[in-house]
Amino acid sequence: MTDPVKLAILDDYQKLALGYADWDKARARGVEITAFDHHLGTPDQAAAMLAPFDAVLLMRERQAMPKALIDRLPNLKFMILTGARAPSLDLAACTARGIPVSNTGTGPSQSSTSELAWTLLMDAARHVTRADRL
Repeated sequence: MTDPVKLAILDDYQKLALGYADWDKARARGVEITAFDHHLGTPDQAAAMLAPFDAVLLMRERQAMPKALIDRLPNLKFMILTGARAPSLDLAACTARGIPVSNTGTGPSQSSTSELAWTLLMDAARHVTRADRL
């Protein structure tokens, strides 16, 4: 029997990650999932906590993943991003180690977060969607 694949989900501060997907399929394939709902601390603390993991899912950009940290994760084989990019992830370090990096698509909306925020603010002030439904 092979060792289970260990997946760390980082920055799940709202404790929602395990409800966003059908993790049972991953678990059935031998994936052990650990969601961290707090910042992992210093680079030394983060390296100690993440050392056993084979894959890391970055939900936010709070936990920086520079080369110095990536180099200290001997089991790391795969990185996952929720979004199109993560400026805090050193892609060159992942490439040098042969670690694939996967990301989610942008979805059907190509609007940026700031455009969406302004739209919601205007709707809250002028009730555009409510008027449209009437």
